[in-house]
Amino acid sequence: MNIENRTVWQKGTFELSRLEDVNRELFRILPLKWVFTYKTNKHGYLQRFKARICVCGDLQPLNGMETYASTLAGRSFRSLMAIVARFDLETLQLDAVNAFTNATLDETVYVWFPPGFSRPGYCLNLRKALYGLRRSPLLWQKSIDATLKSLGLAPLDEDDCVYIGNGIMVFIFVDDVAIVYRKRHTHTARDIVNGLKAAYEMKELGELNVFLGIRIIRDRKKRKLWLSLDNYISKICEEFKVDKKGKPPGTPMATDSLMPNEQQATPQEIYQYQSLVGSLL
Repeated sequence: MNIENRTVWQKGTFELSRLEDVNRELFRILPLKWVFTYKTNKHGYLQRFKARICVCGDLQPLNGMETYASTLAGRSFRSLMAIVARFDLETLQLDAVNAFTNATLDETVYVWFPPGFSRPGYCLNLRKALYGLRRSPLLWQKSIDATLKSLGLAPLDEDDCVYIGNGIMVFIFVDDVAIVYRKRHTHTARDIVNGLKAAYEMKELGELNVFLGIRIIRDRKKRKLWLSLDNYISKICEEFKVDKKGKPPGTPMATDSLMPNEQQATPQEIYQYQSLVGSLL
């Protein structure tokens, strides 16, 4: 929590404001909250814990400003992985640290201090986009789009989260960046990496092994590639208490007659059913 708080301050995300100077009739001061998560490696083992400061954006008043930000389509990702396998391409993955806070906010937003770091008589004026705000994804996308274009890359018409140029392909999903290239274009790829690092704080994660929770397994000699969600499947099985060692059914649904059930499901059972269906989509 201390590291996250220090990082967002260092990025110029906040500006201290006296409560008496804020027009409370015009501006609602939004609360901040902590969101805790964790990162795993390609084998599904715990790597590190992570704390993130987020705005309670559901309380942000509507103002009519554009909020839509595109994301990488699943079909684009699968197509790119097929190209990687077919042409035996090199891959490199980057992670943008606190990605949204790299984009300058274009509206006035006041927030309270994050829990545990309050200061009586003061609130915070947001200067950078922060996770939770409606426009943050769009502002970050505009920022990295301008950076990639300045590095000689252009977005595809079919998917503007995929960029090409000078023998390099780059695709992004929010703060995850992947670079694909032939070995002879390694120098150009390094120029792209250095350009991104000059603009943002980036972590190099090495070869593309896990992307959006999908494990990527390659047999480069045979030019084959597999996309696996085994870690996600294991997580679902554990959460919904599925016997992974049991005998799998031979048909997609029960073959015996379905009898009407006059009982009413409890709210908890309905929620669990909805959660399971959503997890499988």
